Amino acid sequence: MLPRYIDADKFEVFHATVPFGYDMDSFIAGTDAVLEAIDEAQTVNVREVILCRDCKFRQKTFCRRQTRLNTVYTTPNDFCSHAERKQT
Repeated sequence: MLPRYIDADKFEVFHATVPFGYDMDSFIAGTDAVLEAIDEAQTVNVREVILCRDCKFRQKTFCRRQTRLNTVYTTPNDFCSHAERKQT
């Protein structure tokens, strides 16, 4: 199973209704324990994947960055380590 990378900073406690049959203190303690576990989870260093269709180097069917060495034809869903997001 592949890891799922999440933005843990987006987690916050929203107004929640305590489910029927749960003690409010226990429910809050459980919620706090989950949020604490998320905060303490090991972080990883990942880069955003930029698809060719969003890259500033892509022309209609080829990668302008690669043309110095050879012409690399791309499809919109390709990607590489040299991609830079085009300005919108």
